[in-house]
Amino acid sequence: MRYSKISESLYIKGRIGWKGLKKKEYLQEGSYRIINGSNIVDNKIDWSNCGYISKERYDESEEIKLKEGDILITKDGTIGKVAMVNKLDKPSTVASGLFILRNINLKNGIHYIYSIIYNLLNLKSSSILELQVV
Repeated sequence: MRYSKISESLYIKGRIGWKGLKKKEYLQEGSYRIINGSNIVDNKIDWSNCGYISKERYDESEEIKLKEGDILITKDGTIGKVAMVNKLDKPSTVASGLFILRNINLKNGIHYIYSIIYNLLNLKSSSILELQVV
């Protein structure tokens, strides 16, 4: 059995410093969505409540453009909310409060990782778990 580093198996990115993006730049409607932590409700993305940004702002951060199968985890505000991008009908990206996890080459796939992360973040005990990615 071969073990690999998480960095060899998962793509992990987030918006750093917003690149100067301010909430006042959000649009009421548009073609390019931006997701905040408040859009993750009951481990699902509430697409109906997302903001929008300009094409220029969307295109400036290629590394955080969402793809189907991405896992989103909040890192600010309410830390540890998690959701999976199951379907995209518009180009979308994340605000600074979220991380994106994407499968690079995990044999068991992203749904397996989502289940592990969801269960770890929802543990009610103080157990310490060691996670090894195969």
